[in-house]
Amino acid sequence: MTKNVVISSHVLLPGASHALRDYIIKKGKVNLLFISLPLITQEHLFVENYTNGKKELKDRRKKINLNIIEYIYELVYILWFSIIFSKKIDVFFGVDPLNAFAGLILKRFGKVSKVVFYGIDFVPKRFENNVINALFHFIEKIVVKQSDEVWNVSPRIAEGRRKYLKIDDKKFLQKTVPIGIDKITRKKSDKVNYKMIFIGHLLEKQGLQLVIDALPNILMKVPDLKLIIIGGGEFENVLKGRVRSLKLGNTANFLGWIQDRKIIANEMMRSDIGIACYKPEKDRLTNFTYYADPTKIKDYLSFGLPVLTTNVPYNAREISSAGCGFVVEYRKESIEKVIIGFYKNRSQIAEKKKQAYLYIEKSTWKRIFDKATNEII
Repeated sequence: MTKNVVISSHVLLPGASHALRDYIIKKGKVNLLFISLPLITQEHLFVENYTNGKKELKDRRKKINLNIIEYIYELVYILWFSIIFSKKIDVFFGVDPLNAFAGLILKRFGKVSKVVFYGIDFVPKRFENNVINALFHFIEKIVVKQSDEVWNVSPRIAEGRRKYLKIDDKKFLQKTVPIGIDKITRKKSDKVNYKMIFIGHLLEKQGLQLVIDALPNILMKVPDLKLIIIGGGEFENVLKGRVRSLKLGNTANFLGWIQDRKIIANEMMRSDIGIACYKPEKDRLTNFTYYADPTKIKDYLSFGLPVLTTNVPYNAREISSAGCGFVVEYRKESIEKVIIGFYKNRSQIAEKKKQAYLYIEKSTWKRIFDKATNEII
């Protein structure tokens, strides 16, 4: 029997929602509607319909950039395309509270059988405006309590909702469905390339500035080292200014946002270590990373790249104890010591790469979604 499935998600780069889309398509006997809403630098909303694996673009239009009115517009957009998609939707996946809320509206009117709320992150103070922030979390409470299933990428999300939203995670059960990988890409050579890589949104909280500050002293011991930076954001000009002031020349290379996955993969293939040095926050009110499961860390590991991180992601210590990464203090001296030690010990590089593969091989999207969707698709 063919099932009708909708996935609605805000999208910056390919991630969990795309992986779920591809997984469901491969299962076969599914008609799938994929609704992609713009996030940060993305400029377009679009809808794709997949019938027996064949894609048909149903709609594409430019976002309107009118703050809260934009969210109302997106809600109507989700509802309209879901209504005209099929007579009955078996499962509606809402990847964030606003998308899941649309699914609940459709369920109330008998259009949807089951709603799954997939929580990619949790941030106590997501918006500076207190009224908008309160409204967002009010909607989040509704979808946690009324969805048929709630998936969280890390166990800390349920803890955060219990602490800040007063949601009893024993009464309202929430699954941990972590970020996965498409596949493991094994390098053909153990050659040391003397390249570090960072992929992601360039914000102060990503901590990349501390790695740049550490580079002058690192280069005294590892003179051929390069830092590859893929991404962009509001902190980009600050970081470039720092590179200029430290006279680092071409040591730090900013490649901007890259949409082509093959280019990103090639850069990771030519790197030795992945950078994820998140800035700690004392109260964690605005920290996306503390409650989430950062995609970049899983990406790095899938290419055999050991991870350099701080004790912010929930699995940081696990990665360190598994021997596939380093947990550093948020100080440039700590970063200098670890990176210099890493490149001065070639046998350690090979061992860390081996452990990265061993750690990540249990985290394929297929394995994760096989378990999560067992009872709903």
